[in-house]
Amino acid sequence: MNRDAFGTIQDGPTILEIWIERTSESHTVPVRKGMVAHEVALATVVAGKCVAADDWCIQESIEDSMLTRVLGDNEDLLSTISRWSRPGKLQLIHNPLKPLLGKATSPMRGHLHIKIKKSWKRVYAACDPTARVPILCYYKDEHTQIEMGRILLDQSEVFVLNHRKKASGSLKKTPTDHIFVVKPIGSYDDATFRYCSVARKEDQNLWMATLSVAKLK
Repeated sequence: MNRDAFGTIQDGPTILEIWIERTSESHTVPVRKGMVAHEVALATVVAGKCVAADDWCIQESIEDSMLTRVLGDNEDLLSTISRWSRPGKLQLIHNPLKPLLGKATSPMRGHLHIKIKKSWKRVYAACDPTARVPILCYYKDEHTQIEMGRILLDQSEVFVLNHRKKASGSLKKTPTDHIFVVKPIGSYDDATFRYCSVARKEDQNLWMATLSVAKLK
């Protein structure tokens, strides 16, 4: 038996629609219980007759495509979509973080802006991807040892914020155009999200790669 993204997982495969990046094409792919994102990506490459490459991955888009996230290769796809609060979108893309994942093994430190309540604050953040407990800590500046806050990464997901024109309040006027979002797994309460703004796209990708590696430890 099949089910949609919000039903109980039944016997037999679930048929999912997966879109191909930079095209208007989509393909239906049967996904069995326990299949991970990498397996689904390979099945979609075959269904779409795409050119083979080692950086194909599955990306989820939620909240009217305002938030997007590359799924980990070993992430259970059906478990992921079962957490959607309303229908999302799955897409086969070339992973922009793939070249960075092997390099993101050293502590990452630097200034960024974090949205705290209704305002943006410039902080000094740090993440050690080799730490036993994966966390993102932030401080008032690089000279201060007292934490302003911390985010437990093993309980979080990291998304890119897109389409800021659809946003409201302080998200319409952000410090930069490069925003990533750390949110608790399965939460759709905006008050629990941590919006982080960095100066360049390259910085955004490096922070996201470092946080991704930290989560996998």
